Formats: sequence, structure tokens, C-alpha cells
Amino acid sequence: MSDLIRVHDICEYSRANGPGVRAVVWTQGCSIGCPGCFNQSTHSDGTGKLYDPVSLGEELGKLNVDGLTVSGGEPLEQPKQVLELVNSYRRFSQGTTLLFTGFTIAAILKNDLKRQALMQFDAAITGPYIKGSNEIWKGKKLALISNRNQKSSIH
Repeated sequence: MSDLIRVHDICEYSRANGPGVRAVVWTQGCSIGCPGCFNQSTHSDGTGKLYDPVSLGEELGKLNVDGLTVSGGEPLEQPKQVLELVNSYRRFSQGTTLLFTGFTIAAILKNDLKRQALMQFDAAITGPYIKGSNEIWKGKKLALISNRNQKSSIH
């Protein structure tokens, strides 16, 4: 059994967290603490429910959805578990994967596990949230509302 992932909430069918209908996992725990964060209930790392990330990925991968979004909290504070979650999801689904993280690309690249986890996603919105600076970002595959200072990448 792998290390457990601490989860704030799971939504099996969402239209508000990426393109199409998506399964969403909000991880529990965030040390970044962006001012104006609208999801402060996800910050404490001492709460939330524990899941086996491999089993959770399998369960979500069997849903009839367009993809999986992982948000938080801060998902990359649990990089090994997020990596296992996404890898497991991909064994059961061809859907796209999307990551929301408050870490910058530079910070992610300094940590091998965070980098490995990031590379499993089809797209990522990176960088800290700054309240009141929303804009629409349009890529070849996605149209997302993101924070002006956040960077969007598709690979």
C-alpha cells in the first residue's frame, strides 16, 4: 500500500474546474498561504480524509468524465501521492489531467518529486494566487480562467 493522500474534498462530476465534465480532488494542506485565498479551509494539514492514492485514481478513472483536476490546498506538498493518483487514474482513463498549484515552475523544478508529479499532468496552472487579478487564458486545448500572475502550460 502506498502512502496515503490527505484530501479535503472530492467531486466526481464538475463543470467548473477545467474543460468539460471533470472529477476533482482538492488536497488538504497548504503552507503557501496566498493572501485572499478563497479556499482557506484546505490549508490545515491536520484535517481532511486519508485515501490510498492508487485506489482513488482507479475509482476516479472509471468515471464517465472528460478528465481529472487536482487542486488544493497545495497538491505538490504531497508530490508522491499526487504522482501515484495521476498514474493510477491514467491506467483507467484517457481523460486529460489538470493541476492547480501555487508553486512556481522554478520552485517545482528544484524538487525531483514535485517535478515528476508535474510532468504527469497534461496542463498546469502554476504560481501563487493574487486576489483580484483574474484573466482568461486560452491555449490550444484549454480555455481557463486563471490569475494574471499564474503561468499556464500545456505539454
